[in-house]
Amino acid sequence: MIHVRDGMKRESGFTLIELSIVLVIMGLLLGMGLSSGKEYMAQQKVKTTAQKMEAVQESLALYVARTKRLPCPDTDYDGDEERVDGATQCSNAQTGGTIPWLDLGLPGDAARDAWNNWLVYRVYDVSGGSMVASNALDMSKCDPATAANTTAIVACADGEAPNDFLYDRGFYVKDRPDTAGTGVNLADPLPNTTDGSAPGNPSALTTMPTGAAYVLVSTGADATATGYQAQNLNTLALDATRQSPNGFTAFVAASRSDVAATQFDDLVRWSTILGLAQRAGLGPRPQ
Repeated sequence: MIHVRDGMKRESGFTLIELSIVLVIMGLLLGMGLSSGKEYMAQQKVKTTAQKMEAVQESLALYVARTKRLPCPDTDYDGDEERVDGATQCSNAQTGGTIPWLDLGLPGDAARDAWNNWLVYRVYDVSGGSMVASNALDMSKCDPATAANTTAIVACADGEAPNDFLYDRGFYVKDRPDTAGTGVNLADPLPNTTDGSAPGNPSALTTMPTGAAYVLVSTGADATATGYQAQNLNTLALDATRQSPNGFTAFVAASRSDVAATQFDDLVRWSTILGLAQRAGLGPRPQ
């Protein structure tokens, strides 16, 4: 008979407590990995969308170089702009919709962001200053050496001041969503005079207006206009003053934030009227 000594140790193994600890640690590591993976994928979608929007902006500049105007938005999503030939404004005064990818020579997926939502394209389309009218962005005959006049002009004919052409034209782009008029204007069609008063005419301006000719928006992962209720593309409430769809004057381009109170995941791009004209080779005469 074989006797087991009292002092002999049992073969060691994992206890239930030890196994539980290992499983908890593995779960935490797996969770961290999934979280990092999700964050990486989210960052990649932002990057992809930003690249697509840059390509659209380049195509818009090339379009302006050819036609001296911006295209109207595509509101029925067939790739074509909604504009009657020879008209000075978009069909039915539509200033909302997506990019007319066929007119821009782009593939259909260029009009969607990385979340597969339509990009929002808004063009400044106000009677007497529309960016879709014939030769609307041709500033080649404006002369920076000319002093601004007291009356705004619709087109540069021969030697007028750029401020006469840019005065009170284009969208505002603000750095925060508010209704009190506070915050910084990233695009400003009506910059104040040195004493802070609203300029009454082009000659009162001390800085050149920087109104946006168009605004391009991706509504981000949540597919809604940040800070407002989700709406369809033609009534998307992106502007700080919540004006009617055909009367938007201010758009929001705040810093990205995931904090609930200031959450903002939209990507917003724009081009000033002067910047777009210069990019298309239609800028004012050199001084």
